[in-house]
Amino acid sequence: MWHISAVQFGDHLQIRGTVIKGRCPQYRARMSMPRKFLTTGKTFFIPTAAHIDLEIEINGRKWPVSTGSRGSFVLEVPATHPEQPVVFRQGDRVALPVCQTYPSCFPDTDFPLAVISDVDDTILVSYTRSFYKRIRTLLFVSPHKRKPVSFTLRLLQAVAGRQGRIFYISKSESNLFGLLSNVIMQHQIPAGPLYLTTWTRFLQLIRKKAADYKLQHIHNIIRHSPGKQFILLGDDTQQDMRVYADVVVAFPQSIYKIYIRKTRKSLSSRKQAYLARLQALPVPVVYFSDSDAISQDLHDIENYQK
Repeated sequence: MWHISAVQFGDHLQIRGTVIKGRCPQYRARMSMPRKFLTTGKTFFIPTAAHIDLEIEINGRKWPVSTGSRGSFVLEVPATHPEQPVVFRQGDRVALPVCQTYPSCFPDTDFPLAVISDVDDTILVSYTRSFYKRIRTLLFVSPHKRKPVSFTLRLLQAVAGRQGRIFYISKSESNLFGLLSNVIMQHQIPAGPLYLTTWTRFLQLIRKKAADYKLQHIHNIIRHSPGKQFILLGDDTQQDMRVYADVVVAFPQSIYKIYIRKTRKSLSSRKQAYLARLQALPVPVVYFSDSDAISQDLHDIENYQK
């Protein structure tokens, strides 16, 4: 098992995972540049266990599920609390070994404010607007040297401090789960389910990803979270402003506030139009820089009542 998560929504669990073949690439807190390069690059040459039948044991019961063409699966089961899922190949008595050290169980909470956050350039400085800087950071910067975004980190810590839920959605490939989860743990960023795109082989990297990937996951989370309001965290480098505007239109009562991190001095005319559309909607929008004051935002979260 490359990764697995059991996320509770009310009286049921959504269980997601990816099964790969061979040994797990191992990430460490402190890695040399060559080792990190080889470990990360290796994941794009590892095949997945596609189209295999599995059984997932959770809360004392086994549930059948099959992997898709890229080794991933999604299963919903009734349950009132999440336990560590154990995965077997159908007919086997020995469970599949699990690669991840990141938490896998995410129970529901009573606090009515939650966060849905992007990852690259929102919680971690990733330079996604520059292809070469992004690749250099991704492949050559050790996890303990990756820089978290301080403004965003303090917001996440404030919500987590009140037992609020946090969901991370990124268009990064599932191959990078080990790397990203390691960085989150290294910098003590509050843990939450990490939704990534499907496992990708090296020659598939040039293919475009589904434009509505984030939108689908956000809709799924909000629909399964009645009674909660959400903070949406993103940045101005990719599609967050456009996606979040669509989310507000679909769920106007469910969005508490939107934060967009400023990563450049000026926006293109297209990005300016995205931001203007977002700011015209009936939800507060904060277009922030890392050095902006945050005390009032933290106060609002600490005293939040729906």
